[in-house]
Amino acid sequence: MKKYYYKLLAVVTLFSFTIPGQAATITVDTLDDIQTPNGNCSLRDAIAAPINNVSSDTCPAGSVGLDTIEFSAGLTGTITLSTSLPFVTESVTITGPGAVSMTVSGANAYRVFNFNSLGGSQEYSLSGVTVTEGASPLERVSMWGRPTPCIFLPV
Repeated sequence: MKKYYYKLLAVVTLFSFTIPGQAATITVDTLDDIQTPNGNCSLRDAIAAPINNVSSDTCPAGSVGLDTIEFSAGLTGTITLSTSLPFVTESVTITGPGAVSMTVSGANAYRVFNFNSLGGSQEYSLSGVTVTEGASPLERVSMWGRPTPCIFLPV
């Protein structure tokens, strides 16, 4: 009887041990707004990686947990969008090199960032980036499904 007890204990212990997910860091290395294989990690690619938890062009796959999108050292300027960025549906921190150094423009035609937490308790952080020229002044950053109001003021 003791043999079965030890085997069962070993099996239960083996299957109850889980390894927590490691959050990914995804580095944007181009100002181009492209989501096709071109050997770069664009902001569009970087946002797609955590949404699907798969790699996108040279951007590594996102993971379960709070992923971080950052910009490569020395990358400064303006990213002008050719369409709205994908809805961000997974927890993510987007950290730019500074509001003076990095601008994301909707070209007066597109909503720039779309954060959607309708499916759960995602966490979002956006800093070090100037967001400008959304389709309208209210369409620079949108939040969907948040339990508390969020206000974004133009700078």
